[in-house]
Amino acid sequence: MKHRILFVVITAMLGLFSGVALSAQTRELDFSNLAEFNGIDVSDSFEVTVNPSNFYGAKVVVDDVLSGFVMVYVKQKTLYINLDERKIPAQVKKLFKGRNASKAVLRAVVQVPSLEALTIQDNATVSTNAEFKSNTFALKMTDSGILKGINVKAPTITLDLEKKSSASVTVTTCDALTVTTAGTSLLKLTQTSKDMQLNSKGSSEIESAGDCITLGVTASNASKVNGTGTAKTLNIEAVASSEVNLSGVEAEEAKVVINNGAKVDQSASLKLSIEMNGGSLKMAGNPVIELVGIKNGTVERK
Repeated sequence: MKHRILFVVITAMLGLFSGVALSAQTRELDFSNLAEFNGIDVSDSFEVTVNPSNFYGAKVVVDDVLSGFVMVYVKQKTLYINLDERKIPAQVKKLFKGRNASKAVLRAVVQVPSLEALTIQDNATVSTNAEFKSNTFALKMTDSGILKGINVKAPTITLDLEKKSSASVTVTTCDALTVTTAGTSLLKLTQTSKDMQLNSKGSSEIESAGDCITLGVTASNASKVNGTGTAKTLNIEAVASSEVNLSGVEAEEAKVVINNGAKVDQSASLKLSIEMNGGSLKMAGNPVIELVGIKNGTVERK
């Protein structure tokens, strides 16, 4: 009986170690004959580096046991990188689950001449230190996706973040920049633009630094918007328990609308229009003040 128990234990240990060794082996997959694309869509837990190049291609390094389930393909000028989760056997999935399980190796390097759209989903991470120039650029982030850095130059740019996603973005030149954040997402933005609109919802947060001509902010729920830089005109609308701190933005004119318990901190040197129904306003500078209507709330000059 003792020998039988010992045999079972040894067999189980050998199976465990073989599973660990199997998951530790990696394989490189080369996708060098891809069709042209200007968009990238990454999901699962892939870690992707995007590099500018004169050709289109991708190299993927994954655990050997996952190599048969990697999906890299181009559809409607978008490169998709993900796993075919439905086809992965349960015993393979178990290798990467549990307290002491190893982390799946899912890495990719993408080569592309121009980038107009980037979508990051699930637990995927994308990074690049290069500047991409295009006629338009759209960023879509959801789940727990992470964008560690990208430098974009385009006339029209839209940045959309939701759920638990986070991104660091540099915009070198842009005519119209529109940002929307929701959930608990976080955007760190450095920009130079003509017209910029920041829309924050949920418990999301936007940190913006840079110069623009017109800056519009719409904040709701428990979201936060913090900004530094310069703007000729500010248009701020804050509701619920949102907080907008643009005291570090040197502006000439500002229009502020505050409702409920929202908080706004801003600076205008020439003209300030105020409309309030609750909340609080902190103001700096010595502008000409236009009281559109203050039903209740507090105004403090710094």
